[in-house]
Order: sequence, then C-alpha cells, then structure tokens
Amino acid sequence: MAYIVQSPAAMIYSFLTFFGPFVTRGATIGIRVELAAVFIGVGAIVYYVRKSIWRSLVTMLVLYAVVFVSGTMPGMIFSRGGPF
Repeated sequence: MAYIVQSPAAMIYSFLTFFGPFVTRGATIGIRVELAAVFIGVGAIVYYVRKSIWRSLVTMLVLYAVVFVSGTMPGMIFSRGGPF
C-alpha cells in the first residue's frame, strides 16, 4: 500500500479504472473491496430514501471522487515538491 504518485494523465486513468491496475503499489485489493462495499451501501441507502436510481448513482460517483482525491492528495503534493 502506497500513495499514488503519477502524472496527471495516469491519475485520470487510475480514477477511471478504480485506482489503476492491480500491482504491488497503490490501493490493495482489500481496500478496493472495502471501498466498493461502502459505495454500494451508500448507493443503496440513497436509493431507499430517495427512490431515484440516478441520484443514487450520482451520489456513489461523487463519493468515489472525494475518496480518490483525498487518497491521492499526498501524492499530488509530493509530486509538486511539497506544499511550500
């Protein structure tokens, strides 16, 4: 498990492929399964409350984007040479 430190194009690829290919670095398989379960659970709750599949899907996508950005932020800061 390690921070994702990549180029912007590779970051987009990692975002679109649920944290990139299965390699020795990055999010482990266990973390990916756990996140998928959380996203599906949140989507199910939103669907139960709002009765809208679209709102449920958008909620899951926004949650994934927030988790991805928060998980890659240290790598983004590191690749830029630090916060200062």
